[in-house]
Amino acid sequence: MKKLSFNVCLWLVPMLFSGQLWAQPQNGSGRTLPVVLKTLQQKMVFMGGGTFVMGAVGDEEAVAQQDEKPAHEVELSSFSISKYEVTQAEWVAVMGENPSHFKGDDLPVENVSWEDCQEFIQRLNQMTGQNFRLPTEAEWEYAARGGVFARNTIPRNKQIRSTMAWGANNSRNTTHKVGSKMPNELGFFDMVGNVAEWCSDWYAADYYSLSPKKDPLGPSVGSLKVVRGGSFCFGRCDEAERGYFSPQGRYRNVGFRLALESLTVATVREDKRGEGTIIDPLESRVFSVVEEQPRFPGGDAALMTYLRNNLRYPSSARQNNIQGMVLAQFVVLADGSVGDVEILKSLSPDCDAEVRRLIKTLPKFEPGKQNGQPVKVKYRLPVRFSL
Repeated sequence: MKKLSFNVCLWLVPMLFSGQLWAQPQNGSGRTLPVVLKTLQQKMVFMGGGTFVMGAVGDEEAVAQQDEKPAHEVELSSFSISKYEVTQAEWVAVMGENPSHFKGDDLPVENVSWEDCQEFIQRLNQMTGQNFRLPTEAEWEYAARGGVFARNTIPRNKQIRSTMAWGANNSRNTTHKVGSKMPNELGFFDMVGNVAEWCSDWYAADYYSLSPKKDPLGPSVGSLKVVRGGSFCFGRCDEAERGYFSPQGRYRNVGFRLALESLTVATVREDKRGEGTIIDPLESRVFSVVEEQPRFPGGDAALMTYLRNNLRYPSSARQNNIQGMVLAQFVVLADGSVGDVEILKSLSPDCDAEVRRLIKTLPKFEPGKQNGQPVKVKYRLPVRFSL
């Protein structure tokens, strides 16, 4: 390695670690997925879009290579990315064999090429019906730096990084169980250590000087693929570190983590019989930092039923061809009731009012808990209206 139908789509997105409720996915044969793959899906963390400075900054500049400069502003759309590197157990559940040099179900899979990862993802998507992929290197760095909180909460230094990364100075020249070091601000583990990670981008040494600001995808062609982060056998281990390998290459210090394209919880569509709205449950997902998440009475199916019976596309919006998204934010209080509701992104007075009304009518949740104590959790609820 060098240097190493009208649709209303809804998401419940608490602002803090991630946990999720998923519909029971099945593979193509109709059989329920292996438990390890359900757990894999539950590890995805929603990353709201935002702007950050990508490239070597602060104490990184003194050790940065030329291809890690210049630092430049990048704006990303929303996406999801796993808290953990893909484990050997997860790889075996999809591929049926374990290519790793170091063996252990909870160790990161390694000794897999970029092309091997693409085959894994293709099979995984067929089994789950999801749209998993590798992250772009911009998405990877955004998550590694803590998203929009980058450098505002935990200034990086060698001592702090040693608590977050398995590197050459503490790894004993081997990989370790994923998630066994401290996470970063958003709950991501092993971003700068354990194994380096494949990204989707082609590599170019001068790309940072040419990169577009909005959602950079890397060069359109190339012969090498980007690898990000440090590893157990490398000493630097910081968020700016870039590497590259042939997409056919396999190395015992390179693995990967997954990104996910969409976060649809449910689709609400107009009932053509004129009897209101109906809901098609998809992958129901809830994100939070709490150990026990708030739970709707009766569970996810009951929440779907409640939305089906209560959410309406305002007639004035349909008649005036108003389409788009209302983004609301609300709080589930420690007693389970819904607290303040705020419209963060407005669409129209009637659509805003419908979303606000829907949230305020929600029955009490079973409250979230941290260390056994009820806590309040802040949610965002995007509702997209489209004809």
